[in-house]
Amino acid sequence: MAIWLAASVAVLVLSLHASSRLVEETDPSLAIALFPFNVDATATLVERLLDGQEAGADMEIAEDLVDEAIPLNAGHARLQSLRAEILLRAGDRDGAANDFRRALELSKTESVALQRTIAWSIEADDVVGALENIDVLLRRHPWKIRDLGSIFAAIVMTKDGYAELRRRLMVGPPWGAAVFRQIAADPAGLAAGASLLTDLHKAGAPVGDWGLSTVIQALIREGRALEAYSLFLGTQSTAEAALAGYIHDSGFEGGQSNKPFDWQIRSRSGHTVERLPHPSFGSVQSGLLIQFNGTPVKDMQASQVLHLPPGEYELSADLTAANAKLPKGLYWSLRCQSSSREFARLDIPEGSYRNKVAATRFVLSADDCPLQNVSIHTAVIAESWKDRYTGSVVVQRLQIRKSDS
Repeated sequence: MAIWLAASVAVLVLSLHASSRLVEETDPSLAIALFPFNVDATATLVERLLDGQEAGADMEIAEDLVDEAIPLNAGHARLQSLRAEILLRAGDRDGAANDFRRALELSKTESVALQRTIAWSIEADDVVGALENIDVLLRRHPWKIRDLGSIFAAIVMTKDGYAELRRRLMVGPPWGAAVFRQIAADPAGLAAGASLLTDLHKAGAPVGDWGLSTVIQALIREGRALEAYSLFLGTQSTAEAALAGYIHDSGFEGGQSNKPFDWQIRSRSGHTVERLPHPSFGSVQSGLLIQFNGTPVKDMQASQVLHLPPGEYELSADLTAANAKLPKGLYWSLRCQSSSREFARLDIPEGSYRNKVAATRFVLSADDCPLQNVSIHTAVIAESWKDRYTGSVVVQRLQIRKSDS
C-alpha cells in the first residue's frame, strides 16, 4: 500500500511539474501555483514584475520571490542576475555588480549579467572587456543584438575600439554582419565603418557582400557618393578589379552580387534575365541573356549604379537577338540616381541578328548629379495581351567610354 501511495504521489508530482513547464512562459503565476519549485517560472514572473508587465507589479514582491528561490537554487545564474537587477534599482550598484559577477561565474552566457557588464565596460572605456562579453552574448543569444542599441557605431569611432573590433572581425565571428548593420544606421560612424571594411579587406579578412552593401547604401542615402564609390573600389577582389570600368563588368562576366556599383539582375514576370553561358546560345560565352515568354513585359530588373565624372561619353551595346518581337520597345536608360532625369536612351532593335552595335552619345556637366543609374526597360505602361514580347536578346557588352569629340 505504501509503495502504491508513493508511486501515485510521484506520478502526481511529475504531472504537475510537466503542466507547470508548459505554461511557465505564458502564465508564470499559474506555473508556480501548479509546481512551486519551478525556478524558471519564478524567474519569468520576477522579470515581468520588474518590467511592469504583471498586474500589481511591485519590486518588493519581486524581491521576496527571488529571496525565497535563491536558497533552493543557489546555482541558478538567472536568479542571481535578477537579484542584482533588484539591487541596482534600489541604488546599490556595488551589490548589484557583485551579484552580476556571481551570475557570470555560474554561467558565462547569462544574458542580463552580460548586458549590464557590457554597458559598464563601455562607461569605463574598457572596449576590450566590452567586446569580449559582446562576443559571448551574441554567440549564445544572437537576437540580443537589438538590445545593444548603437554600441558598435560608438565603439568603431574610438581608436581602441576600432583596433579591437578589427581584431575580432578578422576571424569572422557570426555577429560580424550585425556590426555593419548597426554602423550603417548611424551616419556619424559611416566613415569609420567604411575604413574598417577596407582595412579588413586588405588584411584578407572575410568581408561579405552583405556588410559592404549595407554601408555603401547608407553612404549613398547620406549623399556621400564619392565615399560610397571609394569603398566599392577599395574592397574589390583581384578578379573584380579586372572588370572595372565606367560600367563595372561591362561584359557580364562576373558572379552574382548585391552591391551597388555592380549589376543587380533578377527575372520578373514574363521574362527571364540571366548571365551566359546558356545552352540556347552555346557560341556566346558571356553576356546578359533576356528571354521573353510571350506575355506583356512591364517591369524589368537589370541595373547598376554608376559614378561618372563630368564629361562627354558614348553609351554602346553589342547585341545578338533571335526572333525578338518587342512591341513596345526595349531600351537601356541612363538616368540621374536622385532625380530620375534621363541623360541617354539606347534602343535595342527587333528581329534576328548577330553582333550588332548600337550607340548613343550624352553629356554630363559638373552640376548634373554625382550618381547615375543604367537600367533596361520597356515602354509598357499598362499591360495588354496585344503587346506580347517573344524571342530573346543577348547583350554581349554594355559599356560607357569617353567620347572622342
